Amino acid sequence: MTTASVVVCTRDRADSCRNVVARLLESMPDGCELIVVDQSRDDATRSDLAVLEGWDSVRYLRSDRQGLSVARNLAAAAARTELLIFTDDDCMPDTDWVTVWEDAVAPDSVTGVGFGEVLFAPFDPAQGYTSGFSTSNGSYGIELFSRGAGLVGMGANMAVPRHVWQELGGFDEGLGAGTRFAAGEDLDLAYRAVKAGYRIQHVTAARVWHLGYRQGASASHLVRGYVAGIAAVYAKHARCGDLNAVRMLVADAWRQARYVAGRAASRTRPLGLISLLYLVRGFGAAWMSPIDRRRRLYSPKDAAHAR
Repeated sequence: MTTASVVVCTRDRADSCRNVVARLLESMPDGCELIVVDQSRDDATRSDLAVLEGWDSVRYLRSDRQGLSVARNLAAAAARTELLIFTDDDCMPDTDWVTVWEDAVAPDSVTGVGFGEVLFAPFDPAQGYTSGFSTSNGSYGIELFSRGAGLVGMGANMAVPRHVWQELGGFDEGLGAGTRFAAGEDLDLAYRAVKAGYRIQHVTAARVWHLGYRQGASASHLVRGYVAGIAAVYAKHARCGDLNAVRMLVADAWRQARYVAGRAASRTRPLGLISLLYLVRGFGAAWMSPIDRRRRLYSPKDAAHAR
């Protein structure tokens, strides 16, 4: 069994971050470490966390640079174990979550990235939005990506061997929350892992509950950022000469167009037209952003990625 470093990255969500950290402190097996990377604009999160029993054992890292990928890279670089497990500050893991991942990913396996289930309470899509991920157990290669970006996995429940993270050059800091393309860093790391010869592992027993339900303008902003991030992943790899990335973009655009047509025919809202628009707009914007083609990473010096 592999010992893990559990990573929670947070920004201005003191209450929800405290809840997930408390759950992890109560349920993590011996030998694991818990790393919290805080990019909040004030000290409220640290103050709330400091009263938790077991807080002295937590490795708290303050990051003045913004971005989820920046925070994850900071935690991964500081980790003392081989297995990195990531969740978000608005998720609640099952009590056996860490143990499941430790049992699932062997040190000598070909797994490059593992994704578990991300569950959520039922909601009315006409009123708001939240994201989740459900799958069946399996190990996959490049064929997984032909199913669509939404069926690959979510960074809210993700495991990465540290040597894979290091070999790939880490998470792309031009992607993910806190950047111009506010998603896709998990999809991108998984795709680069597969291109490097690793496999994607789906583990249904590793479960977290996503509590990040959004309504109104906040929901629309979340969806647009998610779609633009996916488009930016496709654009980057297409610019590196990867024709498979072009095929993935076309397939995703076609699926979204069919979805819009079906919703329009049944007069059901939301139509999804904005998502299709942002897929195209995100691809166009990403096409103009500087990239390091050798490493397949957006340039960290690209000021356009700072929010």
